Amino acid sequence: MTATLSADSAGAIAHQLPLRFKPYLNITVPFESPQTQIWEPQIQQSEAQTLPLIQVQRSLTEVLKRLQPTATDSLCEAEGLSLTDFQTAMRQLTGIVLNQPVSSSDAYRFNLREAILGAGLVSDPAQIYFLEEAIAALLPVLPQASAPTSSKSGILVVSAGTSTTELVLVNCPAAGAPLTRQQLTLGRLAYAGNALDQDIICHLLHPTATQWQALGLSALNLPLPGEPDLEARYPLQQRLEQEPLGQALLQAVRQIKPTLCQQDVTFDFQGQQWQLHYRDLQRWILVPYLQQLNREVNLLLTQLDVPSEAIQTIICVGGTATIPAIAHGLQRKFPQAQIVIPNSPAPAAPEVAAGLALLPNFPGVLEAMRHQYSDYFLLRAILQTLPIQAEPISAAHILQLLAAQGIPLAASQRFVMSLIEGQLPAGWVLSKASTLLLAPESLQTAEYQALATAPLFSRQGPQVYRLNRQQRDRLWNHLQIILANTRQTLTTPLAIGQLVD
Repeated sequence: MTATLSADSAGAIAHQLPLRFKPYLNITVPFESPQTQIWEPQIQQSEAQTLPLIQVQRSLTEVLKRLQPTATDSLCEAEGLSLTDFQTAMRQLTGIVLNQPVSSSDAYRFNLREAILGAGLVSDPAQIYFLEEAIAALLPVLPQASAPTSSKSGILVVSAGTSTTELVLVNCPAAGAPLTRQQLTLGRLAYAGNALDQDIICHLLHPTATQWQALGLSALNLPLPGEPDLEARYPLQQRLEQEPLGQALLQAVRQIKPTLCQQDVTFDFQGQQWQLHYRDLQRWILVPYLQQLNREVNLLLTQLDVPSEAIQTIICVGGTATIPAIAHGLQRKFPQAQIVIPNSPAPAAPEVAAGLALLPNFPGVLEAMRHQYSDYFLLRAILQTLPIQAEPISAAHILQLLAAQGIPLAASQRFVMSLIEGQLPAGWVLSKASTLLLAPESLQTAEYQALATAPLFSRQGPQVYRLNRQQRDRLWNHLQIILANTRQTLTTPLAIGQLVD
């Protein structure tokens, strides 16, 4: 039996989690510093409160333990199965499929695997698979989608929940042909429900507020409406979640937002009556958001070389994607397309869970090579394999060394070329967006400073590089620090297993 877990659904269940876990588990892998005996990094949960990343991972593990059939406070049940039959099935669990954000890092997958292994749901990390949410939403609808009328026929999926708007454009296969990863093009926009809440507060409510001095929003660099603007949004979210007034304000906005996205709203908050107009929401917030979305869609059409008139079906999934203005905008852009909006309420998203369950029927959409040979596995293999002598080495020689270990060229070439050009995997050198979520003290730790000291290779000539032995040792030592407290070893590729046989 293969189980499916939607990360958003798990987040909805996990009410005792200290904060939304998806953005934080995507940053890096937690480790215990040998120098300070403190778990790093620390998340800047609010302006005044930090939280070790390991606590987020461990809290998720405790929630997942409640999925065990033997748990006294089990969260599990299955529609159509008795409790006894369901528990029997869970004891025979052979695989788990989870949804992941588009462009999620190896850190995200590594952290979630650790949480699942720690919960004892399966014993082998190879039994845990990941599929992008937008692709999962596609699979239940694919058999009912319009049959291709030409060689250029497509489906567009828009999945927008709380944190991101994710897209997949499908160049539909011929009738009877299997769907493959090569027929899918993915995109994302770091704007969705949470950012919409912030924009309602900042641009519709704050300008006329009279009693919000405690929030100090006027002192912040407020985000541009309808745009990702993460450098402004992260500090704003920390400020709102720190203050009781901000927490109450977020809750009130989330309650009125579904109505405001369709009509004018009048409501009372903190002794003041507010009247919000849908036209203001549309003009100042939704139009810029739709412009951003339109640019992402155009980029996908260009990348996959699919004309806009070839789009036959558009699937909108998630609470934000079901805002009427989004469907209306997409219908104007693709007048020939059928808009499909599942009736299921967010955040339950059963259509996503159903798509994850269908993965064995569509094995071609799994990024199988990445499942087997993750960036972290390849980094360990390279660090262990590289000769330590000082002579220059070519990229071709590195690939030959990996091939001698059974690692195919298709799995290693992209990663090796990125590594020798100075790009470490995400989570080793922190991205600019990630640093906004971490405590300043964590950014100054000796471990992160050492990893950023120098590149692993320096160029000596065309396709010829010299290994920085000191930096190699730093990376290897940090990897050992990480793996000292994990169930994953990264010593062998992950098998594909029965899921896609």
